Amino acid sequence: MNFNGNPYNPYQYPYGFYPYGNLTPEEYFEKLAIKKFSNSIGAAFLILNSISFVASLVMVLLGSLNDAFLTWVIQILLSTLVFTVPFIVSTKIMGVRVSDIISFKKVQPSMLFPLVLAGLGVSMLGNMAASVISYTMSLFGIHPSYPDFPVPKGVFGGLIYFLGLCVVPALVEEFAMRGVVMGSLRRFGDGFAIFVSAMLFGIMHGNLIQAVFAFILGLILGYMTVASGSIWTAVTLHFLNNFLSLVISEITKGLSAGNNVIISCAYFILFLALGIIGAALYLKKYPAGFRINKSKLFAPTKRAVKYFFSAPLTIITLIIYAITFITNQVAMSFLNNF
Repeated sequence: MNFNGNPYNPYQYPYGFYPYGNLTPEEYFEKLAIKKFSNSIGAAFLILNSISFVASLVMVLLGSLNDAFLTWVIQILLSTLVFTVPFIVSTKIMGVRVSDIISFKKVQPSMLFPLVLAGLGVSMLGNMAASVISYTMSLFGIHPSYPDFPVPKGVFGGLIYFLGLCVVPALVEEFAMRGVVMGSLRRFGDGFAIFVSAMLFGIMHGNLIQAVFAFILGLILGYMTVASGSIWTAVTLHFLNNFLSLVISEITKGLSAGNNVIISCAYFILFLALGIIGAALYLKKYPAGFRINKSKLFAPTKRAVKYFFSAPLTIITLIIYAITFITNQVAMSFLNNF
């Protein structure tokens, strides 16, 4: 693009009009690109929420929620649908190919093992941050709400519960978040892509406590994907995080409050220590390990994030999730009072 000299000189344009406002031409077109990608991703979330809302309404009307096994079968099918099709559609709108933004290459154990251990340590820090926020809220009489699904009985019930809680979310959510969302945004810089995808990952969980934890977890999931060059590291950590949460909840089920605290603290200390060991092993083999590539943005990163979250369809998505946060909390507070 040739501006014949200083592109900021308004006298080079008719009537002294500079068409890019207070931005450089590069940043102006970058802003347009970020907003285009943001709207495409926002559209995927709007489709996701629309399908989920209709499906939940149908389940309530048909009484499907009274059957735990059927509830989880529907949940698996629904998750697979909403975290794949809308995001594949968004890649078409953005003009990118899935194969170009998501790598499914095999990760060497020497990289995968320490990265996953380090990731588990970070997830413990996320749990701690969420616990602190939850406790602080409780001091003001606000008790955070969590989604509550019935647990199916029997061998097949246990299997479907395991698939729906641990396996399917790790696969489809990582495809959407670290795959399509983060992968498509990496052209603007890895730091920008990791942060934005982590923010959306936290917001989409629909309640404050899970949002805080998911944001922190999303940061390490994003970094692991970038560092390893493969989405399988994030899938592995996501699966293990959900699986270990299931294990600890089963172990502490029915225990007294004191024993529950003791086991939870031991669990936290163990995996935090393993996380430190994993980070040390990773840095020993990859000394420049925890660095990310320099930003490719013309605009400052903060301004680029503002561009992303000010796109119309993304604003609508944020409003929907804000309403979800509030209604979930109000509903839970109402139930606790009765």
